[in-house]
Amino acid sequence: LARAEEPEKIDWKKDGKWSHLVPYIGTYEYDAVLNDKDVKAELAKILKGQDVDLAKELQVKDPIAFISDCLTMGGNQEHEADTHRAYLEVCINQGSVRLAVFNKGKITVYSRFDNYQYLSRDMKIWIYMQNNDATLETQPDNVQLAVQPK
Repeated sequence: LARAEEPEKIDWKKDGKWSHLVPYIGTYEYDAVLNDKDVKAELAKILKGQDVDLAKELQVKDPIAFISDCLTMGGNQEHEADTHRAYLEVCINQGSVRLAVFNKGKITVYSRFDNYQYLSRDMKIWIYMQNNDATLETQPDNVQLAVQPK
């Protein structure tokens, strides 16, 4: 059967465009992922013209997780967890990157998506957790999308 007919049988860890990043799941090897040539190129595209220092935003790190088809990385600036946090999805199936940065109450999402509804559920949950009065399905007032063309 074709892949589209049985998506539950797809092993994203083996069949993804960036499956070479799978060994980093469960580690704190952020530098290895962020300095991967493919990830670095995609980050440069979505952050074009923006002043985002990921090394600083992710000084205090969570272990790299694997949710859906994405490596997820989250953390905060050292001693600034209440005002500076970030969440990054490195999706290995199609080779894409999405980043949300919380800076003093405002969240900027860097991606190729021009609609909040297209963000992953996990990114929406992260955004929800930063906002006391947010809902999962509605873009909060303090969230802006920084969209770069494909």
